[in-house]
Amino acid sequence: MEKSDALNLNNNPLLKIENIDLTYDSNKDIKVLDDFSLDVYSGEILGLVGESGCGKTTLGRSIIGLEKIDYGKIIFEGKEVDYKSGKNLRDIRRNIQMIFQDPYLSLDPTMNVEKTIKEPLLYLRENMTNKQKSIRVKEVMSLIEMDIKLIHRKSKELSGGQRQRVGIGRALAISPQIIICDEPVSALDVSVQASILNLLKKLQRELNITMIFISHDLSVVNYLANRICVMLKGKVCEIGNKDSIFTSCKHPYTKYLLDSIPKINFKEETYEGVEEEIEYLDNGCPFYTRCKFATKICAREFPEKTEENGHIWYCHNYNNFDLNPPTQD
Repeated sequence: MEKSDALNLNNNPLLKIENIDLTYDSNKDIKVLDDFSLDVYSGEILGLVGESGCGKTTLGRSIIGLEKIDYGKIIFEGKEVDYKSGKNLRDIRRNIQMIFQDPYLSLDPTMNVEKTIKEPLLYLRENMTNKQKSIRVKEVMSLIEMDIKLIHRKSKELSGGQRQRVGIGRALAISPQIIICDEPVSALDVSVQASILNLLKKLQRELNITMIFISHDLSVVNYLANRICVMLKGKVCEIGNKDSIFTSCKHPYTKYLLDSIPKINFKEETYEGVEEEIEYLDNGCPFYTRCKFATKICAREFPEKTEENGHIWYCHNYNNFDLNPPTQD
């Protein structure tokens, strides 16, 4: 039985959102959050999904006090949060942190890795000594699987994946109980996304952190979440464990989202490669085993350079196919 199956939803929720409304000053007639209620339980990863503009990010920002709600309550560990009180706001941010969507915008490009991770400790862990803070930074770098050699590297000198690891480390530094992940992989290259998702899953499992994972990608949510909340136009459409959401959803909008997940039909176009087994030689074309246009020569000889009007390519059979057929009117 996986940990997700063992969650006890009969316990009191760690975080309780009760009937909150939120409107922006410029659009008082449009509610970004409309009578929104949600319970978050200790140790779970709650997926928060919906199309762009539905209020997912605004909800996350309102939980940590970056957006001011008009009405309703946000209750943490049984106590209502008073966001007008500086002390209460500091307390909530000691326990709830956020990983932002774009690591290129959420990090100060002039600050190095050490200063970025240490920053929350300076403001929210005043009782720690400088030595303890330095030790904690190194502990966090190990947790986020980042080479200690990068500790003095500025964020502008890091790759997107490295920057997001620093963003995760900054959120982890003060050992919060809840981390809100606001589409943390959507701004990253596809090749990097999987490593960040695996890191988040590993951290949640090892540290028992509660996560609210905001995303428009149901495939990602299906991989990470225990439960899923589907929202549209600031309202809750459906909440359930991920298996029930994906196999027996009850709301038409949820079904619409599920039907919108891109599906790849590998049968529509197959790459047959060469007709018979040919030993691959180092000087052959490296793509020949997956190319449906490949012939025997492709395995034996690297193509010569072809150039036309500054366009360069290397292919034996480029005259035998058209990769860009004309579109139909």
